[in-house]
Amino acid sequence: MGKENEEIIASANQRAGLNEPQELPVLGSNAKALIEKIITLNPKNPDYPFSQPFDKHYAGMVSDDPGVYARKYTLARALIADGRYGNIRFLDTAFIPQGEEVPPQVQALKDDLHVRVREELLKRGDKKVTAEVEEDMRNFTQEVDEGKTLDAQEFRKLVHLFGGSRVVDILYRTRPEFRGMPVEKVKSIIADFLGDFLVKKGGFNPDDIEVGIKYLSEATFQEGLYETIKDNCLQFYNFQKKAGSAESDRELTNEYFDIADMEIQGFKNPHLDQILQRARQYYTSLYEDLPKPPQIIGELKEGRSFPDLNQLINMKEVVDKRRVAIADDMGLGKSASMILTKEMLHLKCALVAAPANVISTWQRYLSDQKVDGKQMGYFKEGMAPKVVIIDNPLALHESDFSQADYVLISHERLNDSYTPVLEQVPFEMVIVDEVHKLKNLQKGVRAGNLIKIAQAAERRNAYLGILSGTPVPNKIQDVAMILKLLYPERFGEASNKDLVKKIINGDLLDLRSLLIPRMQMKGKESLNLPELTQDVIKVDMSPEEKEVYEVLMENDEMEATEKIQVLRQFLMNPKLLDMTPNMEGSKIKAVGQHLNNVFQNKNKVVMFVNGYVQGIIRGDKEKIILGRMGLPDDVEIKVIHGEDMGNIERERIQSEFNNSDKKILLVVSGQTADVGIDLSGGEEVVFYNEPWSLYDKQQQLARVHREGVKHPVRSMTFITNGTIEDGISIYIQMKQNAIEKLLRGIELSKMDKELLEKDEKVEGSNLEVNRELADYYFSSLDRMMKIFGHVRELGEEAFIKFLERYGEDYAECYSDLGSRNYQSNACRINGTIIAEMIEKHGQDLVGLRILDIASGPEMLRKHITDKYQDRIISLDINALHFKGEGGNRIVGSFTALPVESGSIDYANLSLALHYSRFVPSKGEYERLKVLAEMNRVLKIGGKTVLNLMYNADLKSFEKFKTIVEALGFKIDEEYTDNVIVGTQYQSRIITLEKIQDIDPDINVVISNIDKEAYDGLKMPKGSCGLKNPRKIVRAFVVNGVNHPVKFNDSDQAVLEEETTIMTEGEQLRNMYGGVKYIPRDDIIQNGYARVLIANKYVLFKKLQNNNGVVIIR
Repeated sequence: MGKENEEIIASANQRAGLNEPQELPVLGSNAKALIEKIITLNPKNPDYPFSQPFDKHYAGMVSDDPGVYARKYTLARALIADGRYGNIRFLDTAFIPQGEEVPPQVQALKDDLHVRVREELLKRGDKKVTAEVEEDMRNFTQEVDEGKTLDAQEFRKLVHLFGGSRVVDILYRTRPEFRGMPVEKVKSIIADFLGDFLVKKGGFNPDDIEVGIKYLSEATFQEGLYETIKDNCLQFYNFQKKAGSAESDRELTNEYFDIADMEIQGFKNPHLDQILQRARQYYTSLYEDLPKPPQIIGELKEGRSFPDLNQLINMKEVVDKRRVAIADDMGLGKSASMILTKEMLHLKCALVAAPANVISTWQRYLSDQKVDGKQMGYFKEGMAPKVVIIDNPLALHESDFSQADYVLISHERLNDSYTPVLEQVPFEMVIVDEVHKLKNLQKGVRAGNLIKIAQAAERRNAYLGILSGTPVPNKIQDVAMILKLLYPERFGEASNKDLVKKIINGDLLDLRSLLIPRMQMKGKESLNLPELTQDVIKVDMSPEEKEVYEVLMENDEMEATEKIQVLRQFLMNPKLLDMTPNMEGSKIKAVGQHLNNVFQNKNKVVMFVNGYVQGIIRGDKEKIILGRMGLPDDVEIKVIHGEDMGNIERERIQSEFNNSDKKILLVVSGQTADVGIDLSGGEEVVFYNEPWSLYDKQQQLARVHREGVKHPVRSMTFITNGTIEDGISIYIQMKQNAIEKLLRGIELSKMDKELLEKDEKVEGSNLEVNRELADYYFSSLDRMMKIFGHVRELGEEAFIKFLERYGEDYAECYSDLGSRNYQSNACRINGTIIAEMIEKHGQDLVGLRILDIASGPEMLRKHITDKYQDRIISLDINALHFKGEGGNRIVGSFTALPVESGSIDYANLSLALHYSRFVPSKGEYERLKVLAEMNRVLKIGGKTVLNLMYNADLKSFEKFKTIVEALGFKIDEEYTDNVIVGTQYQSRIITLEKIQDIDPDINVVISNIDKEAYDGLKMPKGSCGLKNPRKIVRAFVVNGVNHPVKFNDSDQAVLEEETTIMTEGEQLRNMYGGVKYIPRDDIIQNGYARVLIANKYVLFKKLQNNNGVVIIR
């Protein structure tokens, strides 16, 4: 401990402001022996080092001499470092006598010791300190997210300087009070509050250097700033190129570093100077160490160097690292980068694996071809390489690979017949283009064979370039594929499922060190393209459409995956569902109006239609959307949908669109908008609906906004408000954000991980049947039930944060549902039970108080019989439930009810107990506190009715009885049972009667409960489901006794209307032998509507007294 002791002494002297090293007689020459005596010896032992017990000796070390405090600080540090001294909190609290003023240098020692004591307490698992520090960290990260305080602004500057992937390093370095927190916990909190902020790239701003310069002696921050400066130089270059600068690439990068040199001169920091010089040298090496091959043409496009800076960076990365993934935006020349590198290094044969429809593009790149005087190939005339195309077994076995410069093979040929031969060919470079199109890592033969080729290449130390417009268009499996190709020996044989899981959870795999250094992800800012503007137009459904939409959502006979397809098709074209009466889609009208306005000033519009073609843009002209948009007569409509259309016809349409002066609406199926299609004649892009990934959307947009486009381009996306289309848009954006965080080395939040994990479970690449999306974004009822599931055991603290983001949406769900839903039925049942108990006991209404805990928008008051409504006190933590006029309402917590003790006659807790946390192993007893609070506010003899959600029942009801007895209750068996009403309703009703008060100290209550009984408060997730939960419950059975629901006047009116619509609809159906056969005029005359859902007709009618429709099948 000698050297450590010296370091502690030096630190103490420095912090105490002492110029000369001080002798520390307290520790003596053998600090380890001193600490050993303090820890192990009795103070009465003659060998004990002090004349009194340590605590008194330590507290008495007080003086005007700062050196005394330096020695005291040193002693405390030594005890902390030893790890055996138990009362380390005392070392902090007794350092300076309470109320005593000390010099600043002594206060600095005190502050430092306070941090170190808390850090040690964290390491020792002190629950109080852990909770405090976690809360401090949450508050600080929230401040950083908001950027309002000076500390937060300084932290944001450091993140911009050193990069978002180093945020944990920055936090530990700048906020030492958080150092004792486990890294995973720190990452989790950062992910929750700062994930979206960290994705945004910062920049090298010399004004920010001042806050970071003191950290530049540390290697991790040097590396972070180096990468930031490199990125910033590229941003400067892109900006200048975009602005039309005529300077050469080298002149622009030199200009950037000359400016930077001048701006940092005043800091006079050698580390900063070295970092800037290193970054300058990186760019210098691009121009001096990467000679352009003589066989390569001078330029592809006037004013754009070939290779340009983006391509030079890729070339250097390949040369330096040999195995690289290039995921630059489209148009930046990824293919050219690999060809240039191969030619510059004078490598022999290279293998290129690409999708079949891209092979011809590679042939063109590898040629000296010109078309109409325009250079198409990358090679000078007469200097093109020899290219062999492997498109059949004969070519595979008869080709002389030793004489070939490039071998092209399609992804589709990467099967077991071709791969063994290719593995033996000594390729010096392997290029995998459009790697994201190698689908199905789990079972795909092509992906597996490509990995075998990569393994063979790695054994030969061959170069590898993986090219993609994005590394993850749909799946984390694609990231796993890239890892397997970059590190085939390490991950080639790894379980695909485990590898995907480890990537998402950050287990074992540090993507920051594995993927980021070998991946290029540059944007197309440097391409001098005309401006692109993008916007969204939200379309509101008509009232009639909303009715049909509700019918579709509530159809229990469709699987979720089928339902999502029907919903999308309905929104795109209602005629697909054979509606009676006829219905024109609001989206068709909105898009038609928009196109009419556009064609007043523009001639060429591209409209992408995604997911579905038949019945939308192909089929019966009377039913498809194209003839129903009311376009001007001088607008020609052309369609590219991929079926029954050869390449010649497609190219003819493409050429006419790009070159003619006609007004043309070109409607393109999203599936056909692949690489190589040029629609640069377009002035406007319309997305009739969105594809399932941002990559696909960007790919489609790039067919128009690309090199060759001569004018600004506007993109408009049409989304039907409050529907599955809204859900798709949110889903793909959330997924894209999560993936971008992952690729940039930024920690994923719990929600990010859940989203990616569930997305991976979707079989195949057809996201039209994404069950997870279907589960999340159907209807108000589905959203409400999903919210109920999401907040399960979330705990009140986390629930409050949930409400900060989703509180309004939660409240709107209730409002949209009206009185016909599962929640309303639960409150009618509880209200009936409470009313029966009041009447049974003959209680006077005067002074009667009924507390509805976690009431939502006053649900019990809305559904209990009329005479008890003004006796209800509604309490909920979400203030947004209480908008507008209402009864007696309180915003408050169910763990600390703002209600006087012993003042309540009846309490109701409906479908909310599962919100609370109960994890005894972590000291979390919130659910117990909720029940204890109900005991506190009830009068002796008062009763509470619990209603547990159908899929959140108790693990052991018998053990629950034991717990409630300890909480001063007894079970009222008359009103306790598992209530089931057909397939529309199920819940457990538990009625408790207060027998006695309990100790107000919850810890005492907890100590009186046998741990064996804890299963009584655990609520495992159930698997049962409900059908038609909107149907109003009329009666229910408890312990064999039938209880008619006591309706209030409002609910009675809704019930009667529901009954009338159902009865009359069934009569109409029976009259004609089925819904399908009812004459159209009869349906309209009786105020009903009919729709075809999954090959079955459904009759329905809107309620007048409430939200929703009544359905007759």
